[in-house]
Amino acid sequence: MNREKMRESLNEQVSGLKSGLEDLKDRRLLLGYFVFATLLMVYQHSQGWAWDFSVYSLNGQYLFHEGVYMEYKRPPLLPVILGFLQFIFSMKASEYVFIVLNSVFFLFSSLKFSRVYDLNPLYLYVLVLSPYAVFYGALEGTELLFLSFLTLMLAEIHRPRSGLWFGLAFLTRYTGALFVLLILFQKNVKKIVRTIVISGLVVLPWLIFNYFVLGHPFASIADSYAMDVVERGLTTPFKVQDVFLMTGLGIPFALLYLKEMDFELADLMMVFTSLIIVSRQLTTKVKVRRYLFDLSLPVAFLAVKGLNLLENPERIFYIVLGIYLVGGGFLMSDTSSLASPDRFEQASDEIGYCKAVSNEWPMLSYAGTPTGPLETHLKPKQEYIDEGFKIVDFGNGTYEVRGDGCIERPFNSTYIDRLNNIYTDVGVCNYLPIETCRAEDRLGGLVE
Repeated sequence: MNREKMRESLNEQVSGLKSGLEDLKDRRLLLGYFVFATLLMVYQHSQGWAWDFSVYSLNGQYLFHEGVYMEYKRPPLLPVILGFLQFIFSMKASEYVFIVLNSVFFLFSSLKFSRVYDLNPLYLYVLVLSPYAVFYGALEGTELLFLSFLTLMLAEIHRPRSGLWFGLAFLTRYTGALFVLLILFQKNVKKIVRTIVISGLVVLPWLIFNYFVLGHPFASIADSYAMDVVERGLTTPFKVQDVFLMTGLGIPFALLYLKEMDFELADLMMVFTSLIIVSRQLTTKVKVRRYLFDLSLPVAFLAVKGLNLLENPERIFYIVLGIYLVGGGFLMSDTSSLASPDRFEQASDEIGYCKAVSNEWPMLSYAGTPTGPLETHLKPKQEYIDEGFKIVDFGNGTYEVRGDGCIERPFNSTYIDRLNNIYTDVGVCNYLPIETCRAEDRLGGLVE
């Protein structure tokens, strides 16, 4: 009996040691892939200027440091984060600090998500951050940050605190409003109300800011809706391959799990989340691939479960990991999505602080000249020149400057304001997709 007990004890110790070594190996691989993905995003950012990221950085500088350019249609959270970092670092250095901190934040959120749903954290993290997910994660600034908040919202979906993450997600990307439907999975009216109240309190400071600065609490949201939805003439087709590219190799494993048809509530919630994201893409006029970025999370959730149904999941995962390492490095060699700064800096040095309009306005603003969009459908070029603007046309690797005037002040108009040049009585309520706008305006009139 003593020998048998000793043998059992020894077997337990050996088994525990093996399990501990496997956990250590997984942690090292997880940390290694985190470092790999973070370095790729930092490297990508060093290769040129991205349109949206430049605007977010400029917005942060404008809000806190008397910058040259402001787009009120942009959600405020990323500019606020960058603006606070700019108290410590330069504008450009703040962007790199943000990329690293954002990557750490997503690692934290994915670990919490894995713990809540009892998933292998290594499998989940890698399957979410497929090569294209890494490529788009920090390219334009908000994708990985938004996904981090969505991940935490889903991790705490049965607690009112999920409203905090939902509110922050909305302040990162306005399209995040669609995920309010996920709150219904709480299945408790009191809890749902508390969650929505918390979300409202998170968003409230931005609405108050809009009211006092722009005259209407929903001015930024309406400006975004006007420019990106109502007034946008371009329409692009839905591409099925974008779904597969953004989710990497996760879909086959996810389909394997869905084939079992033995769903828990969490599984249904992830399927529903996927449907929200795909439906959003189908109804969006311009269907940019990176708009499907958040689809990587629910697909990865289902893929981890599908992977565990296989006979040797660890070996297959290592194959996926190898493909992702090679694919991620290969994709980062493509810098076509980034603009070379040379000609913008040269033009900015020539113009100085004189207010301008241009076909590449974010880049010229980022170089230091307050520049707005050259919108000939709103105003003819000669009228810009007569008002004292400089016109800067970029093309074929060079640029041309027109206009002798020099207005020395930042560019901070809204798209709705500019529409007044061709339409009469254009206001916020024309571009709010809600029925209560007039009642809200009457309330605002009473306050005034």
